[in-house]
Amino acid sequence: MQDRKTSILYIDDEENNLTSFKASFRRDFDIHITSKADEAVKLLNENDIHLIVADQKMPDISGVEFLELVKSEFPDPIRILLTGYADIEAVIDAINRGQVYRYITKPWDENELRMVFSNAREYYDTKFELSGKNKQLRTAYKDLERFVYSASHDLRAPLASIRSIVDLARTENDPSKSFEYLEMVETNVLQLDYFTQNLINFYHNLNEEVVIQNITTSEWFEDVLNKAKAFSKNTQFELKQDEMLPQLKSDPKRLGIAINNLLVNAFQHGAKDNPQLSIKFSTIENNDSIDLVIEDNGPGISPKKMTEIQEMMKGMHEKHAGFGLGLFIVEEVMKKLGGKTSIESSPGNGCKVILTLAKNNG
Repeated sequence: MQDRKTSILYIDDEENNLTSFKASFRRDFDIHITSKADEAVKLLNENDIHLIVADQKMPDISGVEFLELVKSEFPDPIRILLTGYADIEAVIDAINRGQVYRYITKPWDENELRMVFSNAREYYDTKFELSGKNKQLRTAYKDLERFVYSASHDLRAPLASIRSIVDLARTENDPSKSFEYLEMVETNVLQLDYFTQNLINFYHNLNEEVVIQNITTSEWFEDVLNKAKAFSKNTQFELKQDEMLPQLKSDPKRLGIAINNLLVNAFQHGAKDNPQLSIKFSTIENNDSIDLVIEDNGPGISPKKMTEIQEMMKGMHEKHAGFGLGLFIVEEVMKKLGGKTSIESSPGNGCKVILTLAKNNG
């Protein structure tokens, strides 16, 4: 769909033709005219040109040569050639090589040109829309690749652990250790259950409409924490009540999915070296946004790993073992909510994750 006037660049060495062209079409089109190739290139650089109309017979450069010259640097504008019958062979050759959308014989007819310009603009818009769809498909393919890699990593880890535990139990002669092995299996089964739930979450985030609601912050956080505590019974949680906004607007289900994944990441990576893992929550009100802050006192993240995480979050790295499906889903959720995720951490100083949401969300 055309959202503004069609912008046309016309190059011709005859001033009378340029003047007549502009006079005929300036009311309905955004017209740029010139008699020189270098000035035409300058106009292409300075303006968003939809159509290029070039006269074939020019002393310094032919219309076909000019269109071929600008094709690589300016591939988007639709190219139209004005020519006499004497040039028909050159025109046919240019069309066959894909340089020219249409040629018009001189002297040109105003009504014919108007129809050509209208059709050419429709062709331009179709190309532009198709290019956007292709870009979306490439992005979706990269996201799918990241998803499959992260999902397979999360699935294989607990399965491998269960298999090792079963092999160990078979060689164990002490019956008293059976309960210990069962607890280890249970831990990995919980991880598989969490992974399966995340697959469902990924599907819902992808397909369900965003539902913006008023969230009573403290009650909602308490509910999210109670669900997460099943994964780590020994972790201490703290809500900074004096730093908590009474309410915020967002999709509570999606936001809960994001925070739950961040909590599980903290449990898995933070509790290993810190049995007294503590997690604090707060909210910060900015001019145009609200930050949900999740801080832990875990071991922190090394500079190398932090760089890898940041690159993955920007889509620069599709595959990084160890990040898993959780962080991928957090990113996908925040995209749906029109927000962003940022992480601050250093070795020995815990980790702070900030989920930023627009105030006018919804």
